[in-house]
Amino acid sequence: MLDHTVFLYGTGISDSNTHFHDDLPIAIVGGRAAGITGGRYIRQPQGTPLANLHVTLLDRMGVHVETFGDSTGLLTNLGGSTGRGGV
Repeated sequence: MLDHTVFLYGTGISDSNTHFHDDLPIAIVGGRAAGITGGRYIRQPQGTPLANLHVTLLDRMGVHVETFGDSTGLLTNLGGSTGRGGV
Protein backbone atom coordinates (compact mmCIF):
# COMPACT_ATOMS: atom_id res chain seq x y z
CA MET A 1 0.00 0.00 0.00
CA LEU A 2 2.78 2.48 0.82
CA ASP A 3 4.32 2.00 -2.63
CA HIS A 4 1.54 4.22 -4.00
CA THR A 5 1.54 6.64 -1.05
CA VAL A 6 3.89 9.46 -0.08
CA PHE A 7 3.74 10.53 3.55
CA LEU A 8 5.68 13.69 4.42
CA TYR A 9 6.31 14.26 8.12
CA GLY A 10 8.27 17.16 9.53
CA THR A 11 8.30 20.80 10.41
CA GLY A 12 9.16 24.12 8.81
CA ILE A 13 11.04 25.35 11.90
CA SER A 14 13.88 23.46 13.57
CA ASP A 15 14.07 25.68 16.69
CA SER A 16 10.78 27.31 17.64
CA ASN A 17 12.44 29.63 20.19
CA THR A 18 14.52 31.40 17.54
CA HIS A 19 12.39 30.55 14.47
CA PHE A 20 15.50 28.92 12.99
CA HIS A 21 14.58 27.16 9.73
CA ASP A 22 17.81 25.34 8.78
CA ASP A 23 18.50 21.62 9.26
CA LEU A 24 14.81 20.73 9.23
CA PRO A 25 13.88 17.25 10.45
CA ILE A 26 11.80 15.84 7.55
CA ALA A 27 10.84 12.22 6.88
CA ILE A 28 9.36 10.85 3.65
CA VAL A 29 7.71 7.43 3.93
CA GLY A 30 6.58 5.27 1.01
CA GLY A 31 6.71 6.48 -2.53
CA ARG A 32 8.20 3.59 -4.51
CA ALA A 33 5.69 4.20 -7.34
CA ALA A 34 6.78 7.87 -7.31
CA GLY A 35 10.40 6.80 -7.77
CA ILE A 36 11.63 7.72 -4.31
CA THR A 37 14.53 5.60 -3.09
CA GLY A 38 14.18 4.81 0.61
CA GLY A 39 16.52 3.89 3.44
CA ARG A 40 18.72 6.96 3.09
CA TYR A 41 19.60 10.18 4.88
CA ILE A 42 19.81 13.09 2.43
CA ARG A 43 21.26 16.46 3.28
CA GLN A 44 20.41 19.30 0.90
CA PRO A 45 22.81 22.19 0.24
CA GLN A 46 22.57 25.12 2.66
CA GLY A 47 19.80 27.52 1.63
CA THR A 48 17.69 25.00 -0.31
CA PRO A 49 14.03 26.01 0.21
CA LEU A 50 11.71 23.42 1.77
CA ALA A 51 9.28 24.35 -1.00
CA ASN A 52 11.64 22.59 -3.47
CA LEU A 53 10.74 19.32 -1.75
CA HIS A 54 7.04 20.13 -2.03
CA VAL A 55 7.35 20.94 -5.75
CA THR A 56 9.33 17.73 -6.33
CA LEU A 57 6.79 15.56 -4.49
CA LEU A 58 3.91 17.19 -6.37
CA ASP A 59 5.73 16.53 -9.64
CA ARG A 60 6.28 12.87 -8.70
CA MET A 61 2.57 12.49 -7.97
CA GLY A 62 1.60 13.92 -11.36
CA VAL A 63 0.76 17.48 -10.29
CA HIS A 64 3.13 19.63 -12.33
CA VAL A 65 3.58 23.15 -10.95
CA GLU A 66 6.23 25.69 -11.91
CA THR A 67 6.66 27.17 -8.44
CA PHE A 68 5.31 26.87 -4.91
CA GLY A 69 6.12 29.45 -2.26
CA ASP A 70 9.82 30.30 -2.47
CA SER A 71 10.79 27.22 -4.51
CA THR A 72 13.71 27.50 -6.90
CA GLY A 73 13.36 24.15 -8.69
CA LEU A 74 13.12 20.39 -8.33
CA LEU A 75 15.35 18.32 -6.06
CA THR A 76 17.58 15.93 -7.98
CA ASN A 77 18.59 13.37 -5.35
CA LEU A 78 15.38 11.58 -4.28
CA GLY A 79 16.03 8.73 -6.71
CA GLY A 80 14.11 7.48 -9.74
CA SER A 81 12.90 9.72 -12.54
CA THR A 82 9.85 11.57 -13.77
CA GLY A 83 8.55 12.55 -17.15
CA ARG A 84 9.93 16.06 -16.60
CA GLY A 85 13.53 15.04 -16.89
CA GLY A 86 15.92 13.93 -14.28
CA VAL A 87 14.61 14.01 -10.74
